[in-house]
Amino acid sequence: MMDAAQTGARSLAALRAKNRLGTLGRLEAAVMAELDPLWAMSAADRAWAEGLLALDVFIAREGHSVIPLGHLEGDAALGLWASSCRRDFNAGRLTDARAAELLSRPLWVWSVFGDSFARSLGALDLFIARAGHSAVPHDHVEADIPLGKWCGWQRSAYAAGTLPALREDALNARPEWSWEHDVT
Repeated sequence: MMDAAQTGARSLAALRAKNRLGTLGRLEAAVMAELDPLWAMSAADRAWAEGLLALDVFIAREGHSVIPLGHLEGDAALGLWASSCRRDFNAGRLTDARAAELLSRPLWVWSVFGDSFARSLGALDLFIARAGHSAVPHDHVEADIPLGKWCGWQRSAYAAGTLPALREDALNARPEWSWEHDVT
């Protein structure tokens, strides 16, 4: 004997099949769309659409797309979803259409590691705009980034000769930046 959930799932599957075949009445389709705008989608397409919606909410709130792996956005496992998107893209398994949908989101990045430098640099710019200098106290946090420690790491890597040239150039492009300042 089927329970109510199984019966409902079968009914929904039947409605989706009728919709795909073009035999679903307009009234039935309108009622279903009112109840759930994503009702006609396959499970995979629905998960994709829900992931995009959760991503939009996260980006609007946080101002970036570097999502911790275990992060939940409402009921959506957004961190896992975003990680899967990046993995599938890097492996060539993400369709061009879906890659374009992600790229249409403001602040989407394919590499969370490359983006962490850009985010930290943005936090440094916020600090410089407010303070007028780059002598960030060691324990200072800006935009959820341990900016004082980050600046210390950049200066240490520069002194050791291990800072990549592109990062050195990005820091040198800020007139307020100094390699000598390391406030504790």
